Parts: sequence; C-alpha cells; structure tokens
Amino acid sequence: MERFPPYELEKYVLAARGAVLLCSSLELLLVLFNWLENSCLFAKLVYFLALAVSISVSAHNVVFMIDGRDEVKKAFRSSGSSDVRLKSFMLILAPLASGVLAFFCVTGHFFFSLLAFCHLVGAVGQLAVEVYEASKAGGIAEGPPEPDPIANPKKPGSPS
Repeated sequence: MERFPPYELEKYVLAARGAVLLCSSLELLLVLFNWLENSCLFAKLVYFLALAVSISVSAHNVVFMIDGRDEVKKAFRSSGSSDVRLKSFMLILAPLASGVLAFFCVTGHFFFSLLAFCHLVGAVGQLAVEVYEASKAGGIAEGPPEPDPIANPKKPGSPS
C-alpha cells in the first residue's frame, strides 16, 4: 500500500491563491472587454470593483507570503486593535466575498460562470485550510502565547 505524500500547507494555500488570482484576473478581463452585454453599467462597476479587490488581496498574499493562519488568529482574537482585525478580515474574506458575488449574481454566460465557480471553490478551499490549521495549531480565540520559560531562561542576577 502506498503512502500519501506529506501534507504541506504552503503548497495547498499557494495553489488555491493562484487559482483565485487567475480566475479573478480572467473574470476581470471579461468584465473589461464587455462580454457581459446584458448587464447594466452599475452591475459591471460592482463586479469590476469586487474582482479588483480580490486580485489585489490575492496578489498581496502571494507576493508577501502572508501566512493565513496568523491572519485568522488576528481576526478572531478579541484583544487586538480594530484596525488590525479589519485588515485581517479583509485579507481572509475578500476573495471569498468577490467569488460569491460573481458566482451568484452573473447568469447566462457559461465561461464567466465557470471561472466564478473555480474562483469560489479556490477561495473556500483556501479559507477552509487556513481556518483548520489555525484551529489545530492552538485555537483561534486564544490570546498571545505565553513566553516559554525554557527557551528564555532568566539569568542569575538579572532584573526580572
């Protein structure tokens, strides 16, 4: 019986972010080149803004190698400042929200719907893996970890 390869979070999250980035970019091109003829200008503007936010957040996460587990912990930690929590929620939920908007609001265009479905699956997969890893690694709602007394022993004669 063959063994499964080891579970590597970084590869799965990078693949999901890449899928979201690619699908969002292609969806944005479809909106820009007016392939959604039967949509009004306001709807196209909303799709454009949502997809642009998804692209920028996904690109930011990929380029700066943002660890989603830390962002999930920051978002659900009650002791953090509201600015940090809002930024963390945006980094976590923006691709998912734009995927949901594109998938449920655009009908009648097969290629756009297929891209929106792949976008949604990638965003849900990314969020699920990151939330699972964050909850497995020590809980989401916990505060900052206590310092390890073995890693930082007190030296004799030093002030405490």
